[in-house]
Amino acid sequence: MMKEYHTKYKDLIKTYVDEHKDSRISAAGIYESLTAQGIPINLATVYRHLDKLTDEGTLKKYKTNNAKQSYYQHASPKCAHHLHLQCSRCGKIIHLDCECMDIINAHILGEHGFKLDCANSVLTGLCKECQEEMQHG
Repeated sequence: MMKEYHTKYKDLIKTYVDEHKDSRISAAGIYESLTAQGIPINLATVYRHLDKLTDEGTLKKYKTNNAKQSYYQHASPKCAHHLHLQCSRCGKIIHLDCECMDIINAHILGEHGFKLDCANSVLTGLCKECQEEMQHG
C-alpha cells in the first residue's frame, strides 16, 4: 500500500515536469500547483521525488546565484549539444539547438582553449515575450 502511495505522487510530479519541459521548475511551484488541485502532498515529498527524477536523469538541478533555492530543468540527451537560454523574468527555457552551436563551440575551443559542457549550460536574459511586456506594460 505504501509503495502505491509514493508511486501516485511520483507520477503526478512526473506529469507536471512533462507539461513544463520549456520552463524552469521549482519544488514550490509543483507543490502550489498540486495543492491547488486538491491533491494532499507535502513539500518534502515533492523534493524527494525531484531528487529521484534528477538521479534518474529525467531532470537537471540548478542552484540560484544565492544558492538558497534550486530549480530543475527537463533533461534530454540532445541537451549535451547545445546551450540553454533562460528568461530571468518568467523562467522559460530556450534550447539553442541551431547551426550556430558548431561556430560557438569552435570559437571558444580555438580562441580560448575552453571546451563547453553544454548539458549544464544556462545563459540568462529576457525572452521575447517578457521584453515586449516590459516595453508595453
